[in-house]
Amino acid sequence: MKNKHDLNEDYIKELANDIMLELNEEEIEMIASIDDLIKEKFAKVLNINTDGISAMHYPLENAHTFLREDSESRNIDQKIVLDNAPQTIDDFVVITKVVK
Repeated sequence: MKNKHDLNEDYIKELANDIMLELNEEEIEMIASIDDLIKEKFAKVLNINTDGISAMHYPLENAHTFLREDSESRNIDQKIVLDNAPQTIDDFVVITKVVK
């Protein structure tokens, strides 16, 4: 049974018209053949037996093992920063524009 959105020639022309493309017959045939190839590949994936396999959010058991451990960061007091800045306005350091 054909799906409403199977990529037949008429449907490809309709989609092309919707996005304002002009396709020749060769391009339409190429799109249809790519669609068939993709469907064949997905059919193989859908036939994989997944019985007894639980769903996972990540494809790896320990998805975050590559991250470093958090360490305490060193913060400088705002008053010290503002006191050492060459120019300030209120609680902000003023930086001279160097790009024209």
